[in-house]
Amino acid sequence: MDTSMSGTLTQLYDRAAPLPSDRLSLLFQGVGGPAVTDSPVRMPDAATVCHCNNVTKGKIRACWQQGARTADAVAARTRAGTGCGGCRDTVEGIVSRLDEQDSVDV
Repeated sequence: MDTSMSGTLTQLYDRAAPLPSDRLSLLFQGVGGPAVTDSPVRMPDAATVCHCNNVTKGKIRACWQQGARTADAVAARTRAGTGCGGCRDTVEGIVSRLDEQDSVDV
């Protein structure tokens, strides 16, 4: 049983939020949603990284640009990775890639 969307569904229910127009993406991950990639660099900013707390790659990037330079600092500001923990590696990968890009740009 795939439970990866349970955090998102719970939040939508708790907040009485409207469902997305593509409801299949709530039940079948990858259908109609952002493409899953093997690298955080190719992940679009609109892609949801943390489904438990509805945190996108763009929110993580914005946090990093505001000075949150570790996965723990990003988690403290966005709560990404503090739910089920399934996205923790992705959050760390995004922060690491941003650090690498920043050191190359200098």
